[in-house]
Amino acid sequence: MRRHKIVKVDIRDVVVDPAGQSEMISAACRRGAGATATGLCQVGDEVFVSLEMFDEDDGAESSVEYAFSPFRSENADEVVAEMKTRFFSGFSLVGGFYVGRAPWGLFRRSPDAAEVE
Repeated sequence: MRRHKIVKVDIRDVVVDPAGQSEMISAACRRGAGATATGLCQVGDEVFVSLEMFDEDDGAESSVEYAFSPFRSENADEVVAEMKTRFFSGFSLVGGFYVGRAPWGLFRRSPDAAEVE
């Protein structure tokens, strides 16, 4: 049976403590049988992160980590280049949002991330 959970994150909390908010998402995904963040949606100053819950027999990846991180530029070409660089460093983009005009992303890193070709 598929289960779903939404985690609300205040953007101001992400700016003040990105590591703490990243760990909060990672911990939410490790609870119970586990979950994976599959996307996010920004509404005003809040980001809603969509988690798909695993069944007990699915074998959740307990060492998956999530990280909120700002992009270094507002330029579209530079954001795309940074997304590619992060992907080849083992980080997959779950979704993006804005803090003012600055783009941010929620990235996922799994233990097998080094196997990206």
